Amino acid sequence: MTAGFGANSRAGTYYKKQEPRPRKARLLLAQPAMAEVIAQHCIVMITGNFKGFKGITPEIYGKVTANLPLYRLRCSCGHAGCLVRHGYYSRRLKTRQGTIVLRILRVRCKECGRTHAILPEIVVPYSQIPADLQQWMLLYPLGSPELESLMQKNSDISESNVLAVRSRYRRNWKERLLSMGMAIRDGIADLIRRSFSVFHRQFMQIRRGINLAVFSIHIA
Repeated sequence: MTAGFGANSRAGTYYKKQEPRPRKARLLLAQPAMAEVIAQHCIVMITGNFKGFKGITPEIYGKVTANLPLYRLRCSCGHAGCLVRHGYYSRRLKTRQGTIVLRILRVRCKECGRTHAILPEIVVPYSQIPADLQQWMLLYPLGSPELESLMQKNSDISESNVLAVRSRYRRNWKERLLSMGMAIRDGIADLIRRSFSVFHRQFMQIRRGINLAVFSIHIA
């Protein structure tokens, strides 16, 4: 911690400058093929592929994180085997069946102090709408039976949500998909994998951040 006088302060006013806090990062549970890119970025997201399940639920996520081998995860500072459980926070997620609330696990690095949120693979950071549902909103026109049925099943999803997703896609992701030689109709697993591989972020992620896939988890 350093000290000094402020330029706009009264004469003789003495204050202390706060040292910058460690930056936060997010981790998502992910696919083994991406493990080689781990230590290159300051924000790490590890994605996970929950095999054998048809979508994320609070119960599935809780089972995954309860048995998560933290020693296998590497912090963005480069150290491994240094992450400990740090707490939880609630995260709303709009799905086809309804809106669910996940109790997101946060871990902390004992070496650098950074914290990381463990997010499931389908979650788009900073968005309540998962990647597969955003793809669905892009595939069908407004007023189509598919979108009407979706909004009837989940009243938290509105026409304004669909319009916002389409606007973000046109401004941020349409050209990216073209650059990868992919189309919005491609499989969501391929879209997610290529987005992580090429851009180091989740498909349809808008806010800046680096996502790294590390390993997959199988739940019997």
